[in-house]
Amino acid sequence: MSNIQIEGKNPVLEALRSRRQPEKIYILASLKNDARIDEILSFVKGLRTPFFLVDRKTLDHISKTNLHQGVIGFFTNLPSLSLQNLVEKLGLKISSSFFVLLTEIEYEQNLGAMLRTAEAAGVAAIVIPPSSKGVTPVVERVSMGAASLVPVISESLFPALKIFKKWGFKIIGLDEKAPKNYYDEDLRGPLVFVVGGESKGITFPVRKRCDVLVKIPQKGKISSLNLSVACGIVVFEKMRQETKR
Repeated sequence: MSNIQIEGKNPVLEALRSRRQPEKIYILASLKNDARIDEILSFVKGLRTPFFLVDRKTLDHISKTNLHQGVIGFFTNLPSLSLQNLVEKLGLKISSSFFVLLTEIEYEQNLGAMLRTAEAAGVAAIVIPPSSKGVTPVVERVSMGAASLVPVISESLFPALKIFKKWGFKIIGLDEKAPKNYYDEDLRGPLVFVVGGESKGITFPVRKRCDVLVKIPQKGKISSLNLSVACGIVVFEKMRQETKR
């Protein structure tokens, strides 16, 4: 199994807290009196993980994000999980579960930001197309540790929609030309938000497979929102509606 490079204090710490398997950790030797670094050191010493106290030049050379904050960890990649298996494991929790399905990812930073939002809103998983890069060091860094907590599942679009239909999830597509605003739709219960790419949106074949199409109303001249912003708006509206039950 290959490894993934995770950079930054919070991402490395969340990876350790969620029991991801560390292979080795590099820490800036000059860091002093830092509670998060102390906790990281406590973890790696307890796990007997190799760790190295190095200078900033060494970390800068290793870094793939230029945002390492003095710590870089190498972890065993999370085992792959199929959408079918995850839905089956939800069991009785399926009635309150919801997902985000991305038809396209143009910028890896967006996936990282969406993971951070998804974790805060209680999203069960984010489903991405097999053609995407998946969880990269940049995604890990931008997610601020959420990539260790929210599953990212690689699944082809139409088979994924078929699985969701089979298990009774309402499929809601975000479409800027939809007749209904997102906050006018009942978002309670098991559902999937289908979000398209920033340049193309969701395609006609995908729209046909959605149960409902909703839009985020806008007053500005730019026709589309950043992918992670659009995702954040609708998932927190769902959370708001659920709390009103």
